[in-house]
Amino acid sequence: MRQLFSANDTTTVPSLSLTPSLSSIHSPQGLSSGIPKSQTVQVVLPDFLEPIPSHLPPEDIEYLHKKGCFEIPAPKFRDAILRCYAEFVHPYMPLLDLGRFLHDITASDPRTNRVSLLLFQAIMFAGCGHVDIKPLRMLGFLTRKAARRAWYFKTKALYDMEYERNRLCVIRVLALMSFWYETPDDQKNACHWLQIALSLSRRAGLDRNPANMNMDETERRMRRRIWWSCVNRDPLCALGLKAPLCCSIEDHDVPDLSVEDYDLGDVPLDGFNKVGVEWPPGKRRLLCMASVAQTQLHRHLRKVLANQYKLGNQRGNGGNPDDEASRMVLVPVTTATSRSNLTNLGEELRSWRTSLPSEMQTTAVGFEISDSGFEPFVVFRTVLHMLYHTCRITLYRPWLQTHGGQFSHYESLDEERFQHEIQTTVRESAHAITDLAVELHQLDLVRHLPQTGLSALIAAVVSHISDVMSSTDHIRTAGLRGFEQCSQMLNELRENYYAADFSYGFAKLLAQAKRLSHKPKTANASLTFIGEMYDEGVSARSGLLSAADESAAADVRPPPGRAFGRPLPEALFPEGVDLSTNWATAQENSPAWDPAVVFDPTAQNNDTVISLELGEDWDYYRNFRDETARLLGEYWDDYQGSLHDPFPGIESLSN
Repeated sequence: MRQLFSANDTTTVPSLSLTPSLSSIHSPQGLSSGIPKSQTVQVVLPDFLEPIPSHLPPEDIEYLHKKGCFEIPAPKFRDAILRCYAEFVHPYMPLLDLGRFLHDITASDPRTNRVSLLLFQAIMFAGCGHVDIKPLRMLGFLTRKAARRAWYFKTKALYDMEYERNRLCVIRVLALMSFWYETPDDQKNACHWLQIALSLSRRAGLDRNPANMNMDETERRMRRRIWWSCVNRDPLCALGLKAPLCCSIEDHDVPDLSVEDYDLGDVPLDGFNKVGVEWPPGKRRLLCMASVAQTQLHRHLRKVLANQYKLGNQRGNGGNPDDEASRMVLVPVTTATSRSNLTNLGEELRSWRTSLPSEMQTTAVGFEISDSGFEPFVVFRTVLHMLYHTCRITLYRPWLQTHGGQFSHYESLDEERFQHEIQTTVRESAHAITDLAVELHQLDLVRHLPQTGLSALIAAVVSHISDVMSSTDHIRTAGLRGFEQCSQMLNELRENYYAADFSYGFAKLLAQAKRLSHKPKTANASLTFIGEMYDEGVSARSGLLSAADESAAADVRPPPGRAFGRPLPEALFPEGVDLSTNWATAQENSPAWDPAVVFDPTAQNNDTVISLELGEDWDYYRNFRDETARLLGEYWDDYQGSLHDPFPGIESLSN
């Protein structure tokens, strides 16, 4: 849908047809027909946007017009995207004086400050990934990621044409463009835009302490926020893309962010109210605390990447160093020096976790934040905990040996103890990430995860796959459960991010890998999920029961009103996944629960007859056995996969 406003700012430029036909080259008549014909292109911008800058030539304006850069969504759609930006993007990257920005857009007074078109389109790009799908469908987009792609290319076209000359505005836009990632071979990916943003920030002096600069305190705070927004993106981009860090923490002397930096004086509230953003003092305080904690955690992640990883060459599939897919990526460093830093880095991470404010120590949704208005804080807090566990996996996983837990050949008991500790740490963090994602799923908030969630989920997937190949039953079943749950989350995020397609494809590749499957040893496989607190009445693995197991489980019934996690189309496990939180994954004697099924010995081919109490819900699961066997097969009891095998596509994760 193309929606333009009627406004006072109208720019008329000639439309130039600059591509003559081939026949025009060979005759005067053809040459005459190839002369550009002037047409009128009228560009109308709403009152809240700055007029088209005078330095743009007509052909550039026409190009931007054809790219749809001057198309502005109707107010109700615009406000929906602005509301999602304020709730689910701005807390992670406080680039704007948000109250003033919303006031300038929604105020009817033409004397208010006007907004840059480049910045506005960048805000639309960043916010549309969290908006409800209905307004996007009305705008003509089938998915959120399609809307993000359209607004990204509008923003990119405006930037390429040097539409905006205000340096701080351009820095903000580039920082927001670092949220973009489409394919592994993108030359202009998140790191590309972030490097330019950091370069311009240094030229603008944002990397210097503004305390002694001749400006008011509000401007000083704003400059600190812009700088730290860019710096915080650096380790996330490096983590997601396995790319080198863009800057060093020693390169600047800007003080750390504090809660006071989010106080920009008198904030006009009418803009918040008009777009439907509710930020009561309690909610605002929680979001500010989460943002400050995020900056501190990113500092620890930066140290992990700087001390435990180095640049190494990764060639393309053809093995040719000149292949266009060849690039430098981060690889682990397992030297004596890096091992000596391991303990300190781990202690610093734990110290960050224990020093969190009481409101952020747990991810449980208490009564005081149960209102839907606190959903942004619930998501933000969960993302921080997911990133914390991702940092732990990133720190310790390179040190895992690949010998299936057999330590008889190790030189000392100390090494055996060390391996056991880091293996336990990695496994616990992987299950913690999975449980955190499941908590958001139960609250219907997974779609608000930023792309950092993809990096966390794929880190958990790799650990779960290793557990799936364990010879220990409870580790294997817990790993399989976690793998399916993470795959479900990745599949759900495919609605929002192109990067989720690659992440999901990576998980599917693991599921289909030949080294994870072989010809079944027995006709009746029996695999069940581990339950939690006797509340696992129906398991997604229920179709794999043997006849004896089915008979014994005949009296088991699911809890009343149990909700089934139904995946999106093309799900890795299309018959459904059990999405209840799994707290028993590491226990030796975890209860395993089977579904309410009745085995009918008179049925043809000994088919399972499902009790009528399950109704239509069971139809969703009845083919799970065949589909799971096709995807995963059986598992070797005596094989442990290497965590360092070069899984294709793992480097394609965005932050």
